[in-house]
Amino acid sequence: MERSLAGCNVNIFMNDGQGAFYSAWALVAPQGSVLATTGDINGDGKPDLVFAGQPGLSVVVNQGDGTFNGLMTYPGAIPRS
Repeated sequence: MERSLAGCNVNIFMNDGQGAFYSAWALVAPQGSVLATTGDINGDGKPDLVFAGQPGLSVVVNQGDGTFNGLMTYPGAIPRS
């Protein structure tokens, strides 16, 4: 069974280095998203946000300063099990 993430708010909480977190960034999951995860997509050592679903993979790149750049979508079929 799949649950769509589309329209759900995604809140990013940043660690302040003292054991506390603060809300730094929020976005709405892309239309058709069924999975959200993190990974270093561009090889810069910072965890980026990745959404999978239709129409493909969507990536929001971590800038390393508590911000993320705009959403980029890479079209393609996502295999279903």
